[in-house]
Amino acid sequence: IIMLGGVLVNFVLAWLIYIGMSYVWGEKYLAAADIGDSIEVSELVSEHVGLQTGDHILTIDGESFETFSQMRENFLFAKEVKVNREGSEMTLSVPQDFLEKIIDDNTGNIIGLRRPTVIATIDDDSPNKGGGLQKGDVIVGLNGVQTRYFDQVAQILDANKGNTLKATVLRNGTEEKEIDVVIKDNGKLGIQIGGLSMEDMERLGYLKLSTKEYSFGESFSAGTARFFDRFASFGRQLKAMVTPSTGAYKGIGSFISIAKIFPTTWDWQAFWGITAFLSIMLGVVNLLPIPALDGGHAMFLIYELIAGRKPSDKFLEYAQMVGFVILISLFVYAFGNDIYRNFLK
Repeated sequence: IIMLGGVLVNFVLAWLIYIGMSYVWGEKYLAAADIGDSIEVSELVSEHVGLQTGDHILTIDGESFETFSQMRENFLFAKEVKVNREGSEMTLSVPQDFLEKIIDDNTGNIIGLRRPTVIATIDDDSPNKGGGLQKGDVIVGLNGVQTRYFDQVAQILDANKGNTLKATVLRNGTEEKEIDVVIKDNGKLGIQIGGLSMEDMERLGYLKLSTKEYSFGESFSAGTARFFDRFASFGRQLKAMVTPSTGAYKGIGSFISIAKIFPTTWDWQAFWGITAFLSIMLGVVNLLPIPALDGGHAMFLIYELIAGRKPSDKFLEYAQMVGFVILISLFVYAFGNDIYRNFLK
């Protein structure tokens, strides 16, 4: 009990953080029923899985999901995905080494939400500078074709390089205007699209978020459920990492990878959520039966309980040395992965 006290504290800390988060912030999420055709996927996913932007994902490995976040996480470890594409249902197979391809590609977000074409800035050298477009305008149509999402706009622009089209823009959320836009030879308008949060997209009418609020008593059950969900999530990641065929071991990282998962702007909710998950990770890793870790010491104590005698001091000395070499090797490998991915690749 004493030997595993540190591991227990890691788990209790994460559990208490999730309880506090449930009470203070509740839970805001995009429900599975409200996702529809708003999925956007990277070229990597389209090439190796066959999933396309606009597909409606129905099940993953035969199981449904409740939220967008759950769907995105389950997709990483999927074997097959059932989708509805323009009224037709089909089942897509996910390659066993898909995680390895994601890590090698290093593009970050492989599956997200389709974005509206909200103008953040107009480039100084843009042919549309001073032509009627304004910051905050939402392009909702081109030449009479409805363009709800940016990928639809990009497709039309690519097919009309060097031409002038009539754009329908939504201004101030209510006013529609018809503006002539000039398409550059590279199929661009010379504008930058704004990065929108899910709340921004909800305000524009592109999403419908669901919210759950918890009383102090309810936050205990909600926090406990979130703790076990995150615990199971890390278990799936750990299983993938020790399965060579998945190639997930290439994603092992050091403190550089940990630093990169924190947002660039301060957010208390993100901070506490990441802290809780890191606490679970530390507890699980420390529980592994490797000499020099708490789990290794517990393993020898269990042997002593069963055998009625403890291992010899010489054996324990050698075991500690082996465990130390394993840990140093893992650290060097993780640090090397970070150096390669962030500075050499």
